[in-house]
Parts: sequence; structure tokens; C-alpha cells
Amino acid sequence: MVRRLLTTTALVAGLALPAYAEGLVPEPAPAGTAQEAAALRTALAAYVTDVPFKKGILRVEPDPMGQRVTLDAAPFLKADLGIDVKVAPISFLVSPRADGDWNVFTGDPIDVKFDTTIADTLQSFAYSQGEQKFKGVFAPSLFAYRTAEGFARDTVSLQNEALSDSSTTVANTKLTTSARPGQAGGVDIDFRQTFTDYAQTVSFKAPPPAEGEDGSEPAETEALANSLLINIGVKASELETIASVKDGRNVEARDLYVLVLRNMPAFAVDQKATLAGPFGKELRAALLKLMPFWSSLDVTVSTRDAGFQSSFGALRVGEARQVTHMTGIAENAGLDTDFALKGLSIDGPFLPPWAARFVPKEAALGLSVSGVDLKTPADLAIRNADFAADEPLSEDVKARIIQSFDPARIKIALKPSTLSATDFNLHLSGEMNFVDMNPAATLNVRAEGLENTISSLQRAAEQEPDLHQVVGMIQMAQGLGRKTTDGDWEWVVDAAADGSVSVNGAVVKGPDPVVDPEADEADPEAEPNEGASDGAPSSDGAQ
Repeated sequence: MVRRLLTTTALVAGLALPAYAEGLVPEPAPAGTAQEAAALRTALAAYVTDVPFKKGILRVEPDPMGQRVTLDAAPFLKADLGIDVKVAPISFLVSPRADGDWNVFTGDPIDVKFDTTIADTLQSFAYSQGEQKFKGVFAPSLFAYRTAEGFARDTVSLQNEALSDSSTTVANTKLTTSARPGQAGGVDIDFRQTFTDYAQTVSFKAPPPAEGEDGSEPAETEALANSLLINIGVKASELETIASVKDGRNVEARDLYVLVLRNMPAFAVDQKATLAGPFGKELRAALLKLMPFWSSLDVTVSTRDAGFQSSFGALRVGEARQVTHMTGIAENAGLDTDFALKGLSIDGPFLPPWAARFVPKEAALGLSVSGVDLKTPADLAIRNADFAADEPLSEDVKARIIQSFDPARIKIALKPSTLSATDFNLHLSGEMNFVDMNPAATLNVRAEGLENTISSLQRAAEQEPDLHQVVGMIQMAQGLGRKTTDGDWEWVVDAAADGSVSVNGAVVKGPDPVVDPEADEADPEAEPNEGASDGAPSSDGAQ
């Protein structure tokens, strides 16, 4: 039990490298001993093997405030692999708590630099933090941080390659996370990470021809390369990710990893024999326990005051947000996502002045998918797989898995959505399902300001004659629509499973021709009535 507590604590601390809050200091703890350090090293070896310790990549040492686990990969990379990488050591201070949880702390900023030569071209990478601290309480029983917070300042990432250079800076990064037991036996986890003053620039360049290759002087070839340079810039005053997991299978995922790692030596000697033995049964049981991964996963990604700049123009967004909800591997699995934009504007030489009125300033789009049975096929695959066989799934099992998918249960919905510009507001909604494996859909469209849109395009067409075609197409669509009591225009488009399409009840396309599958199977390459001519017998028949 102690071994597992120590192991999981150190492992999760190692995985927290990117995690970062201010004024953080280690929790007071008794001084560690050499015996405790040795026990922690032995426990870690069960998870990462003994190799990192023998190579000097990992070491565990007693500390006046517990145990210190240090990751220092640079000497190994230089001595064993010949890679000259400057990687600052990172250490984690861990200490046990009276309730069985563990304190974890690190205050070492990440600093990595290396150069490499590919095809005679020097390439480089650098990642650094001005300051970084992380402090948390790790719960081995949850295999997650019960509480944790962290921060980083002045994060810089630089990458120079043959055809591109990139630079990313983040002034401040903050993180908080928490975990607790879930209602269905898993782990509930909440997570929030915020970047402020984010900026990224990428430069794409064309390699200049070799000297003398085109008869030009070196200065001329350099000028040519500079003329082909394309710069792209992305910035945001804030980027934030919020996630919530319900009943995540953290402990089960850890146990699966440990099981695989423990059997790797035998697996390397004889894969089939290892999978045909006890490991195969244990692997199947571990995979079943891992299902359904989680009961639900909710993720919100948002940005404020964002901009995209290039030689083709600039795009600015006051606020953007995407909210996604998904189930785990369930009998009625689903996905639900909503995307919203506010304060959108586009400027550039390729956007004519008249078009600015038709660029949406705000948008809200939503999509949902429900009724997908993921549990049955996953269960069939895991329970019936022969891991030692060349083809783990038999043809019979494959057929049963395919049969378990029932398209008639699946429903795809376009949730009430809007696009708003200067001259118009467009409202959209609809849904799609399947009838006898064929899709059937309904789309509802309502347009506000359609007359204003046509008038603006007609005025623009005086300078851009090609726009008359666009005006004609919109007027044709208007002819298919119907006016509502409040003066808007609406269209209800129905696409039936038989291939027919109607708009506001008027059929615009009839059903698809019915094809006799037995006739196709009899002679799929034969033309209709092939070999016949007005019912007269063929020359072979005459004989």
C-alpha cells in the first residue's frame, strides 16, 4: 500500500510539469531519510523501470522537508545519445500527510534549448519560463490532485526551421484543479487554465536557390527569399480552458498502464505466448474496467480581444467561446457543442468595401448528436478479442459489431443558430435522422433584412457587375420563400429519405429512382435491355 502511495504521488508530480499560483511555498514536513528515499526509488521503478535511475535521468534524495525527486535528462542525452540539449533539472518536493494524501511542490521553471542540423540546415528550439511554481495535494486513492494551483510567468517558445520561424509568448499562466470521488465509482475532476497576453508569430519562407544555381548573385537570392516571406500573427488578451470530468476512470487507467509495463519483458520475447497466457485475461479485465472512460466530459474554451494578422489582412474577435459536452462510452452516447463569436471584423486588400456589410459581426452555432450506441460494439470487441491471434476479431465478431450500430437511433440536430451582419440576421435550425439507412433532414431558415441585403448588393453591382448574378440567385431563393407576419422571410427545406426535396411544401426534386438490388447483383455491369432490339430475337437465337 505504501509503495503504491509513493509511486502514484511521484508519477503525478512528474506529469504536472506544465501546470502552474502566486505566493506558493512548500508545506512544512519532517525531514526525509535515506531509507524513505530508497523505498520511493524502488516504488517508482515499478512504474518507469530501473533504467531512468541507472542512467541518471531520475534520482530520489532525502530533503529537509520530505523527499526530492529530480528529473535531469541532459547528461544522459549528451553521453548516451550524443544530443547536446540544455535542459534545466526540475525537482519535486513530496511529503506524506496524516490523511494518506501527499503534498507536492515544485518551484523550478522549465528551460529547454537545443540545436540540430537536418539536410545541412541548422534548426533550433527553445522553451523557457521566467518563473514557475506548483503546489498541490495528491490523493493516491483518486490518482488525481484533490486540490492544486500553480502559475508561470514570461513563458517563451522559439522554433527556427528551414522553412519557418515561430515565436510564442505568454505573460502569465494560471492553473487550478480539484478532484473528489464520483457518484458512479470514478473520479470527478475540475480544471481551469488561463493564459493572459498570449502572442504567436509564424514566418514562412522560401529557401533561396543555391549560389550560382540561377546565375544570380547571393544578394539577389537573399532578396528573393525575403520577398517570399509570409508572416502570420495571432494574439489574445486572454485564453481560458475550463474542463469538468464526471466519474473519470483514473485509477483504472493507472492499473492498465502498470499491467502492460509489468509484462513488457515477456512481451518482447514472445508476444503471442504472453498474450495467450494470464496477461491476456488480465488485459481484457483491465480494459473492461476502464470503460466508459468517464460519465461525462464538459470543456469550455474561450478567448477575449483576439486577433489574426497576415499579409492578406486582419481578423479581430472581441469574444469567442466554444462549449462542448460529451458522454463516455455509453449505450446512448452523445456530443453537444455550441460556438459563439462577438465583435468579429475583417480588414484586408482582398475584401472589397461593399463586402464588409455582409461579414457576420456575431455568430452563434450549435450542434448535437445523440442516440449513438458505443457501449455495445466496444463491449463486443473487448470480450471477444483473441489478443494472441493475427486477426484479434473474427469475421463473426466483426459482423456483430457492425450490426450493433443502429443508424435509426441516431439524431443529429442543428440547434437554433444565428448569423448577424449589418444588413441581415440569419436564423437556422434543423435535424437529421436515418430511415432504412438513408438520411432524412429538415432545415429551417429565417432571414431578417433580406430586402436591405438585396438593395445593398444592387448598389454594389453598379461598380461590380458580376454581383448581378448574386442578386439574381438571392431573388430566386426569395421566390421559394414565404413572408412571415413580422416581415421576415422563411424557408423550411425537407430532404426525405427517398431523395425528394421540398421547400415550404413545394416539391423541387422528386424521389430517387428505385433500384432493384437483385437485378444489380445478377449482372452489375449489364446495360438496361442489353442485347435486345424491339423484342426481335438475336442472331444467336435465329440459328
